[in-house]
Amino acid sequence: VRSRGLGDVYKRQSYRVAPEKCRGCQVCVKACPEGAISGEKKSPQTIDQAKCVRCGICIEKCPPKFAAIECVPGVLENAAEGRNA
Repeated sequence: VRSRGLGDVYKRQSYRVAPEKCRGCQVCVKACPEGAISGEKKSPQTIDQAKCVRCGICIEKCPPKFAAIECVPGVLENAAEGRNA
């Protein structure tokens, strides 16, 4: 029996930025290997779901005092205004 690995789990979840927690420090922007996170400095960032590969680096790098990036079940779509769903 072959192990499915964590890749299958990650494909069934998404990451979003909680705008009420994000202070726009841009640590996640710099850490994202796919360039999927963007936004103005000192403003909530957004994650482009089409570019996000669900690696989780953004959650690891977001300062614990903010904990602005959330892992949510399912695959999110980009909202019309460019905000996270």
